[in-house]
Amino acid sequence: MQYKDALSVQEGDVLYVKCRNYMHTRVLEIKHNRRYHEIIFCCTDGEYMHKEVILPISDEELSEKFIHDSKTRVCIRRKNEGGKETYGVIVEDTDDFCLASFDSSEAAEQYISEKKLKKIQ
Repeated sequence: MQYKDALSVQEGDVLYVKCRNYMHTRVLEIKHNRRYHEIIFCCTDGEYMHKEVILPISDEELSEKFIHDSKTRVCIRRKNEGGKETYGVIVEDTDDFCLASFDSSEAAEQYISEKKLKKIQ
């Protein structure tokens, strides 16, 4: 996040941590060093410099970030939604962020292949 954008963040806001696969965290306190143009956010799970976090984005934008990141690793998880079995492509080390859901595991495998994602077991 740019310094200018970081100035608008308030205590209680939710941010996404870049180095933790965009997991969300809540701001508890803000430390501002005007001399060096640095902002440190003290959050529920640690302290982060303003360059280490981003403002919340839509699920579609987050999906695009994961798809275009060569380090993204995914798995296929079977779910039962309302009596219908689906197969979700879940990003590793997230709060079970689902990139897409399919009616068959073959379709999920094809999606992973088309998007050139790394599959874990």
